[in-house]
Amino acid sequence: MISDDGDEGLVTALFEVARIRYAAFHARFGRDPEPHEPLLFDPGKDHPTPATFSERMTQITEAARAVNVDASAVMQFLGLGWMQ
Repeated sequence: MISDDGDEGLVTALFEVARIRYAAFHARFGRDPEPHEPLLFDPGKDHPTPATFSERMTQITEAARAVNVDASAVMQFLGLGWMQ
């Protein structure tokens, strides 16, 4: 999804990943997240708890794939690097 449109494509990719994670939060906790709560959360906890680094990478990758965006560009922007 990120191509010749540069920054606009990256913004779209980030938005789509956030949208997927927002929906996952709502599905897990039955409500919208508060501004201070993590969208990359530990799904095994009963309350919103930040995910481990490994789980964050997995959640971002899965969300990116679900909306057909370039996970490596999202990871790079977030300063997480990319591991294949």
